[in-house]
Amino acid sequence: MRRRNGHRGFWLIELLMAIILLAVFGLVAGRLFHTTVLLSYHESDAQNAVASFESAMNALRADVWTAKSMDADDLTTLGITVSDRTIRWHVNGTEISRSAGNVIDRWTVPEGLALTIDGPSVVVEVPKRGQLRLNNQVRLVARLMR
Repeated sequence: MRRRNGHRGFWLIELLMAIILLAVFGLVAGRLFHTTVLLSYHESDAQNAVASFESAMNALRADVWTAKSMDADDLTTLGITVSDRTIRWHVNGTEISRSAGNVIDRWTVPEGLALTIDGPSVVVEVPKRGQLRLNNQVRLVARLMR
């Protein structure tokens, strides 16, 4: 048998380089997968927070719109009289609650939420994000009729 000049097969260094490259690619792929999973987890938390805030504001908007009278004790408590019952809204940290008789509803909201009354409107102030004005139809019409 005749032998060719040159080597057959792989050198040990070539095999080590291939293994190192595979390890680096595996490490990068693992980090990318981990980051993708974390991002989707945080995104779902953000969507839940937005849905909770929107649900709370829809309930507050409905109460304010039909209110006969409104009073704010401080920046965290709001009293609304609708028909013959009083509804109390209270902000406590990252939670807002609505008490109507024996029924208490709770939602998660951004921290530092403040409730104030400005003429015919309830102003919901969200720190670093802005204001939301919820109008009362009775007071708004009375103001427009002047």
